[in-house]
Amino acid sequence: MVVAERGEEEAKEGRVAVEGWKVREQLEKEGLLRTPVERAVFEVQESYAASWPARDVVDAFELMLDAGKADLFLVMEPGELRDLWLKKQLRQMHRAAGKH
Repeated sequence: MVVAERGEEEAKEGRVAVEGWKVREQLEKEGLLRTPVERAVFEVQESYAASWPARDVVDAFELMLDAGKADLFLVMEPGELRDLWLKKQLRQMHRAAGKH
């Protein structure tokens, strides 16, 4: 699912800048963001794409393909606890894949 409507992604200092993101209301109007996985991927992008390295954001997208983890992520309040949980999940995913 591509959320960026126009513009190009630019990597600056390991961060991603995307111009022209569709807002939540536009995506819902188009019939997107119906499933927990779609909503979780959008929330990851909204919350972390501007401040995390692109590779970590992409890995978090992959993590959200697990519907149970997507559901849990969505019920957590944004903030430190959710951030810590997501980072822990990413570390576990990387260890299992032999990345770290």
